[in-house]
Amino acid sequence: MREAIKSNLPPYRLTDNEISLLGRVKNVFKINGFYSEMLPEIYFCDFNDADNVFNIDRGDVIDEKNHYYNPDYLGKYMYSASKEGSIIIYRDRIHEAAHRLSSQFPPGNFKSHNEIVILLKAKVLIHEIGHWITHSCSLRNKQDVMMNYGFLPKLIKESLAQLTVCWSFADHQNVFDFELDNFSRLFMPMQPKPYYEFRHIKHIDSPHIIIKRYWGIVSVHTHLNESKLFDLLCKNEVDLSATERTILSGQQI
Repeated sequence: MREAIKSNLPPYRLTDNEISLLGRVKNVFKINGFYSEMLPEIYFCDFNDADNVFNIDRGDVIDEKNHYYNPDYLGKYMYSASKEGSIIIYRDRIHEAAHRLSSQFPPGNFKSHNEIVILLKAKVLIHEIGHWITHSCSLRNKQDVMMNYGFLPKLIKESLAQLTVCWSFADHQNVFDFELDNFSRLFMPMQPKPYYEFRHIKHIDSPHIIIKRYWGIVSVHTHLNESKLFDLLCKNEVDLSATERTILSGQQI
């Protein structure tokens, strides 16, 4: 029996809207080489309760003024905690952020504190799912991808997680998708670096291009620094050099 279960940490029950978002995300990634029948363990609890069980690394201290716009303050994906990995959404921090956001967003955008909680919780959940799926679910060279993921620049990992959120509601299949889209358009530009840098990527609306490029980047060790790797995600297809195409095909250089 896993430590989290023994400690009675409450597993999270996804809402119908979150199940719909998750299903679309899994479909997008499945047709592009990332899939798992299993899901990570998902918990919704106060930060201190999670810390008591998982001994969360506090090395990434959030100290910017608007820290409640930071996904790392609101939730976390951890692989080593269980076989499938674990996602924790911090209940107390979600409510704190919702309270602060309700006074910062333009009047009339959202009806209540609870509405912001629902939207923010869904956004954080899918963001962390983005980390899980790009780390643990590659159908090709899975062990290499999982090992190399830890060495990726934060800019690359966070951009993929943010794009996962965007792809989850892109088809606008119901009212909630429109609400989450509107919420994200207000929330994402307020996030600190590197969480809004994905806006520079040329192919945001083409996950088949971005996921293929990401797989090429995470599959190899290169001499390229963070900015050059990010440039590979951002470039138009016709602007890629022969060397860059070699990297993005997953070949060692």
